[in-house]
Amino acid sequence: MTAGCLCIRGRSLGPGELAVIREEIARGGSRRAISLALCERLDWRQRSGRPWDPACRFLLLELDAAGLIRLPAPRIRMRQRHAV
Repeated sequence: MTAGCLCIRGRSLGPGELAVIREEIARGGSRRAISLALCERLDWRQRSGRPWDPACRFLLLELDAAGLIRLPAPRIRMRQRHAV
């Protein structure tokens, strides 16, 4: 890790990228919506051109665990149980 730079899962994040991440979180929305917006803004794409959503969500969780950002609470989906 270099001065002022953070490396998570092979991706280096500088102060500018952390600021963009914090801006997206401040806009609100679900964790997935935040992840997809970040992929678009920072041009994080897989070779196929699809957004790198799973890796971005992992990165967000790591930043949250390190105390560098505060993610919104996860949404809990309740599954309906069918009577047998």
